[in-house]
Amino acid sequence: MYHEAYRQAMLSPEFRLLVAACRWPHSISCRERLDRCLEEAIHWERFLLMVDRHRVVGLVYHALALAAPVHIPADVLAVMKQRSEKQLWQCMGAAGEASRLTSLLDREGIPCLTLKGPSLAILAYGSLALRHCKDNDLLVSPQDVSRAHAILLDAGYRREKPANLVDDKHTRIYMRHRNQFEYFHERTKMQAELHWRMYENNALAQFDPRSWSDRQTVSLGGSRSVRTLSDDALLPYLSLHGAMHGWFRLKWLVDIQAMLPRSQDAAARVLDAAAAHGACRAAEQAIRLCHKLWEIPLPSSMPPDHWTSRRLVAVAYDAIAKNSDPASSSERAAGARVHASHFLIGGTLRYVWHEMINELMLPDDWAKTPKSLRFLHPFLRLPRWLIGRFRRTPSPLHPAVHE
Repeated sequence: MYHEAYRQAMLSPEFRLLVAACRWPHSISCRERLDRCLEEAIHWERFLLMVDRHRVVGLVYHALALAAPVHIPADVLAVMKQRSEKQLWQCMGAAGEASRLTSLLDREGIPCLTLKGPSLAILAYGSLALRHCKDNDLLVSPQDVSRAHAILLDAGYRREKPANLVDDKHTRIYMRHRNQFEYFHERTKMQAELHWRMYENNALAQFDPRSWSDRQTVSLGGSRSVRTLSDDALLPYLSLHGAMHGWFRLKWLVDIQAMLPRSQDAAARVLDAAAAHGACRAAEQAIRLCHKLWEIPLPSSMPPDHWTSRRLVAVAYDAIAKNSDPASSSERAAGARVHASHFLIGGTLRYVWHEMINELMLPDDWAKTPKSLRFLHPFLRLPRWLIGRFRRTPSPLHPAVHE
């Protein structure tokens, strides 16, 4: 199903050790699996590259330093310790910034939920030290976006994506076909994303922080706390987020398996909750992948394996393997096959229609098109993309999203 070189990357001793070290919570069986992996010859430079690409250094260092430090070269442990400490400081900074930004929004009467980030680190692992946190994702109501945007600017951020919205119509089109703005703080180097919908595709269930009661408060230490999704809403959201990226970073799957209690009933509840979001296929994909990698029990209510589920799992394997292969760039992991798989995730004609419109409508390109030709923009997207591919210039059909 995927290139033999990528397949070998997933069968390598380094990848098996990486998967074993990412099992959470750590247990006796986890340590036994680590010991078996360490009996093989490990190419440590390749292993460190995988750890960095999948952004799991905190969890991997914690597992290896706790379970088998004598089997690991001292210089490798030292490198992982240094990177793990850097990640901790980064996550602590993100936690402080999440508290500051949500307080600023609360002060102006703007309800806000955080997505992923430091709150997920606490919920999944009970610690800020074990999860990579690069930015803060803030979810507000669509009616509050302009005020929230102004607050972020006053807080020292500048909007990076989109850099410019030329007029009100451009803003409306952008907000209709996308679901977030991206910001950067020049002094602190912090990043933030302002979401007005949980999902880009309008056919999926969308929840408004102003009216949604299905939330929880997470303490980030001291007097700092933030509001985030309840577990029943968080797991479907994480499943869709990972599926839309093809799970090319292992950390997204690690979060899922860390949040899943080790029982068939728990996985069944996740599938039930995912149905309310239109995320059944994404949740199935996540649970099947966690079953294959970490032996998470499959629920009895899991639908039978079929072509779509096999295809989605194969796409995820392909993306994970590409990101694990030293000969492949990390940027190639979320490629055309991942974008094509988006059409399989929703499972309804309405979902496919919205996905097709979003793929063909790039708001920034629309703004650059002469006004007299803008009505033709969706029809020009595919020919322009094919021309770009023919000329070997990077012109993705749909922009990649990074975390």
